[in-house]
Amino acid sequence: MRTATIVLAALAACAASCGDNIRPGIEVSTQVAGTTLAAGDPVGAKCSVVYDDGANTPVLDGSGNPLDDTTTFAISYEAPSVFATDATGDVIAAIAGPAVVQCSAPSLGLVDDHPPAITIVAGAPVRAVTHLEQATTVAGDSDAATCDVFDAFGNAVTGLAQAFALSPSGAGTSASDHDVTADLAGTYDVTCVVAGAADVAPAELVVIPALPASIAGSLDPERTLYAVDDQVTLVAASFDSFGNRVDDVGYAYSSAPSLPTPAPARFDLSQDGSYSLSAAVTTQTDNDVPLSVTLPVLVDSTGPVIQCMRVDAPGTAADAYMIQQAPATVVVPARISGAFDPQTVTIGGATATLDAGTGNYEAGVAMGFGMNFVDVVATDKNGVQNSTTCFVLAASTYAAESGSLGGALGLRLDPNAIGDANPAGLNSLDDIFFTVLNSPGLRNLVDSALSADNPIHAGSCGIFACEPNVTYNGGSIKWNTPVTTMSLVSGGLAATVDLPNVQLSVNACGTTCCIGGSTISVTADHITASVAFSLQLQGGKLRTAVSGSPTVTVGNINLNGSGFCGFLINLVQSFFTGTVKSAVQSALTSFINNNVGPLLDGITSSLDISTLGSSISVPRLDGTGTVSLGLGVAFSSLDISSSRALLGIGTKFTPGTVAQTRPSLGIAERSATALLDPPGTTATRPVGISAYEGVLNEVLHGLWRGGYFQATIAIGGGSAVIDSELPPVATILDNDTADLALGGVSADLTIPGVIDQPIHVVFGGHASATVSMNGNELVFGGVTLQHLFVSFSVTLSQSQRDALASFLTTALQQTLGAAINNGLPAFPIPSFTLPASVSAFGLPAGAQLGITSPVLTTASQHCVLDGGFGVR
Repeated sequence: MRTATIVLAALAACAASCGDNIRPGIEVSTQVAGTTLAAGDPVGAKCSVVYDDGANTPVLDGSGNPLDDTTTFAISYEAPSVFATDATGDVIAAIAGPAVVQCSAPSLGLVDDHPPAITIVAGAPVRAVTHLEQATTVAGDSDAATCDVFDAFGNAVTGLAQAFALSPSGAGTSASDHDVTADLAGTYDVTCVVAGAADVAPAELVVIPALPASIAGSLDPERTLYAVDDQVTLVAASFDSFGNRVDDVGYAYSSAPSLPTPAPARFDLSQDGSYSLSAAVTTQTDNDVPLSVTLPVLVDSTGPVIQCMRVDAPGTAADAYMIQQAPATVVVPARISGAFDPQTVTIGGATATLDAGTGNYEAGVAMGFGMNFVDVVATDKNGVQNSTTCFVLAASTYAAESGSLGGALGLRLDPNAIGDANPAGLNSLDDIFFTVLNSPGLRNLVDSALSADNPIHAGSCGIFACEPNVTYNGGSIKWNTPVTTMSLVSGGLAATVDLPNVQLSVNACGTTCCIGGSTISVTADHITASVAFSLQLQGGKLRTAVSGSPTVTVGNINLNGSGFCGFLINLVQSFFTGTVKSAVQSALTSFINNNVGPLLDGITSSLDISTLGSSISVPRLDGTGTVSLGLGVAFSSLDISSSRALLGIGTKFTPGTVAQTRPSLGIAERSATALLDPPGTTATRPVGISAYEGVLNEVLHGLWRGGYFQATIAIGGGSAVIDSELPPVATILDNDTADLALGGVSADLTIPGVIDQPIHVVFGGHASATVSMNGNELVFGGVTLQHLFVSFSVTLSQSQRDALASFLTTALQQTLGAAINNGLPAFPIPSFTLPASVSAFGLPAGAQLGITSPVLTTASQHCVLDGGFGVR
């Protein structure tokens, strides 16, 4: 409850000075800001005593002075629970529903008999709560979703446009305004997207695989040749139509010709020969389509046999494998068998010694990051020599195939991308802030508030009047072009708006006691306001929200001309520092909450990797279609200081169809910390974007998993059926160069006229490439093979060896070049999209806002772009 005081003139004084002018029948009147208030709006209750002559005439004596008995007004708010107070102590509307505000003068025994009835409605949306019809769904099935939206006081806000977002998002996910769908199994956060409601409570959605729709298989151990008495396991895996692995599947295993099976899926290679090992699904499949996979096995024990043994499991044979190992000298094992014991064995060029405990030959080999090619050469006592290459992919750390590579992309915005000194153009967030605040909207809000507050002072005019009647001239308020600033602060943005040379006019009548009147121009040299915005990652989006209300200050105030009475000067100055300041603050609060805040939130929440899209289709090496990769993104970190904002973005590339199920440790990484704070940004080039080499390896790994490196390729007059046991690895080097490596590629090769009968080889190699930008495309040019490694088990002439080397060199260069250039056709450049609402302020709706005139450099492990900020 608030109180106000009026002064009533003494009866005797009035009778002595102005005769019998006392007017009976006074009433108490209540005024409020409006009969319909939104939650958060000030009530603005005022009380007055008027003479009941139908004209609300104040009770005055004949000289125009109020009577001097002191009476206290009381204001009651019914029901009190629907009102609240703001930070300044003013009463505001809070809870939606009907209410009444009533003035009384207890000491006079007066109560307003007709108080204004108020209807409180919900305010601007602040919080959204997400609900799902089902917490668990099957891949590809839609799930109905709903939003409950509330304002800052917990009132339900209805009738708003709403949408839904999933995190992780991207390929395999979709959302409408009433449901969400995810194709990839996993756990998702589903969040409401309602303009202005930046506080979002998500709902968790668990997606499980559908019925099996495809099957793939691999051999364990996987070798080019097997020896008699070896055992091999057929590892079968089934996937639904979206590529999700389905684990609850039954299989029936068989071999042709028949082999002993000491255990399900395990076969005893009892004699030399060619075999086909098969697995067929016995449980229900998608559309009841039969699913089976068959893999060939070749058993050949004649001649010296070299088996590559795993570094991390010396008892397990494997021609190509992955290990978790930092660069170091590593003991590499190999097993040598055959009709005759070996006389000499070298591993990686070093003399190997026999470990009697394991039966392996061992030698120390320098193992680096990426693909390592270890040649093993064995010579028996008859001088017959065999050699093979063991392919070892080594990395100190691996990122899981099923997860996002956090921080794979880094976006740095320096202060000049947030606020620049020149508001012209569109090259900072402050330029948008300035453009919106320079629109007529703010002025119209202030003018409406001031006009609603008339009269400024309810005096009277005439010979006997001493206090003038003063009113604000509607539509007269104006100011010069605003000056805005926007800067980075910890956790968000700080913005100011300065309204210079604020002018308005009031009308005051001349009175006996107060010289001055007519139209009076009033000027404040400035009105300045400051406001804060928070930036945070929420629901898979970068959200912007207004923090608190603007803080407003008023500069020096001047009235035009001279000779105004002190009463009028004080009244107008009080009007400016009180009512005008409050009107500006209220208008700014409303304008920022309803226009600026949602607009900035719409811009920041639109951040995406627009250059790549949600999926990539890579033409197969043999031209028989494409391998599709779905791109998913997830924001992984946000760090804001006064010197820069650094956003980490995780990436995930998922093959549309899983073509092979070879085991993998994941995406090879040189460092567990992928995110780079891009260096080299300047005042004129305040944007930096870093792309971790792991993004390239995600793409190459996804292509490998999708069967890209399983193809029949033709070069010149020759052809080869290839199948890579390991994914390629890319290494970004300094000086705009990169190293590309592929190893463990099994091939059945024919070169008519040179190698007429197909021979089986396993090969790999290193290639170098230059890295450059062509528009938005990241180009790996000049792919040149540096080293070629080949293993085969037949005797070839020198001319055949030369033809083989030439064929495989070209094959590797073309394979690696096509994979890297077609797999990542564009640099993953994050950008913002201006929402449709900006068109109301003369801004280009739908324009992409991000890095301009980018320049590419490479540093160890990263490709880095730096450039300006603006419309791309």
